[in-house]
Amino acid sequence: MYESLTAFIPAVGKGFYGERLGGHDDIPPFVLYSWDIRTLTEKIFCFADDHREEGFGDYSRILYDHGIAWSKGSMREADVSALDGKTVFALLLGAVRAERFCDGALMYFCESGCVLRWLERLRETDRETAGRDRR
Repeated sequence: MYESLTAFIPAVGKGFYGERLGGHDDIPPFVLYSWDIRTLTEKIFCFADDHREEGFGDYSRILYDHGIAWSKGSMREADVSALDGKTVFALLLGAVRAERFCDGALMYFCESGCVLRWLERLRETDRETAGRDRR
């Protein structure tokens, strides 16, 4: 189900997410994301749109229902090892949406290893589902 997103694991694993620019004279700091991260972001939004029946638009509620606040610390510290794909995807969507309010928020989640960890967990949930389907 999440193959379109987990295909980005190698790119995210490279560790280059973009560059921080500006922050001098009259230019406020901002992040210019790498092509891979910009494309992943687009795929995340498309995935949410393509799966509206899952209720991803209310990602903060999905996180809240699993004891995760829509905050940098809570999302970073979340133990995803037992979370289902829907909740892990809500983490990804929450990180991407945070970028609207705080330039560099997504960079934080990339650099801290969260995005890679979340994508790897999505790959695991796909494998778990495939294993159940074969039975």
